[in-house]
Amino acid sequence: MTKEPKQAFINGCNTKNGTRPLYKSEIDSSTILSNGMYAVVGYIPTDGISVNIYEDETMENLIFMEHRILLSNNDDYDMAFTMAEIRCNEMGI
Repeated sequence: MTKEPKQAFINGCNTKNGTRPLYKSEIDSSTILSNGMYAVVGYIPTDGISVNIYEDETMENLIFMEHRILLSNNDDYDMAFTMAEIRCNEMGI
């Protein structure tokens, strides 16, 4: 599961903000976003709290990843998912 996003940019937004996607063992929570995409969140030692957005639950097609997310409560993954929704809106996806 170390695939890279297929596109470097979507509508001018960088799709690779971090060193690598989360490994399955690093995923702490997941959800389906309002656009139907699948989001996972967890912690990477070198990148901190990270979110990966996939086309669907198969996790075959990585759309984008966001790393180094700063949260006031590091267990508040709902805020990380909200940030992922905002990025999807910025990208127009």
